Amino acid sequence: MLGLGGGQMQLLDGDGHVLYRSSRLGNAQFPKLASAADQISYATQETGRNRVRMAWQTVDLRGLRFTVQVAEAMQEFDESLAGFRSVLLILSPLFLLLASLGGYWISTRALAPVDRITQDARSIGIASLSSRLQMPRAHDELHRLTGTLNEMLDRIDTAVRRMVQ
Repeated sequence: MLGLGGGQMQLLDGDGHVLYRSSRLGNAQFPKLASAADQISYATQETGRNRVRMAWQTVDLRGLRFTVQVAEAMQEFDESLAGFRSVLLILSPLFLLLASLGGYWISTRALAPVDRITQDARSIGIASLSSRLQMPRAHDELHRLTGTLNEMLDRIDTAVRRMVQ
């Protein structure tokens, strides 16, 4: 029906007679739909494997009414969209893998202080009650928790020393 390259338009008078028609339109027909003045209307027409996007507007000029109709083949757009879908389907698993690896790396770095505090706490026994947990550098919830645990160890250490005496 329509090929690529632009120049696909026609101009109609108020009675629907063609005043101008670009040669590229060939036998293609626009739908017989009217639009309100100053309102652009759109339609997509399927012609076999090809789609054509059309737009038209009725305008009033010095008391005369005209309809301007333009069309463009969607082949190039559809091919670009299909190419984008293919790229997206190919790259999506790669992006998902990269996001997963990045999330794992970030979570292990974020949880490293928790692992260190856990290991230190497990190493403290009755024979090593004077040991304390290493305070994290960041002054956050883990810092407060470690301080609280160290204070608890102080109280336990003091209580055990009194019992031993």
